[in-house]
Amino acid sequence: MVLPLPQEEREGEGLSVVFGGIDLRSPELGPEDVAISAATPWTDRFDNRDVRHATRRLKSNEQRVARAWAENSELNWRQAPLMVDMDIDMGNRVRRKLLRVGEEIVRRAEAQILGES
Repeated sequence: MVLPLPQEEREGEGLSVVFGGIDLRSPELGPEDVAISAATPWTDRFDNRDVRHATRRLKSNEQRVARAWAENSELNWRQAPLMVDMDIDMGNRVRRKLLRVGEEIVRRAEAQILGES
């Protein structure tokens, strides 16, 4: 018996694989996702090298605040520190630091582009 090749469809953030009309999407994280999360530092999980650079520039407690903010879309920078038992002012400090690092990344990219022209 020959099975049809899987047909992939992008749906939201997940990937749905359909075999003969049956959706095989996993509704929750699998054991491999848990293992990767445990073995890989949060700052190394990003596809974008600039985001990796920016998050690595944060101290450990700043990373906890940034992660709380990044993983909880309903939180603002004043609420995120409370999620990780930190002072409210820490959220604004982390936000400003990330903005400074982002500006530095943009300046370097612009300099590189202008230097190549």
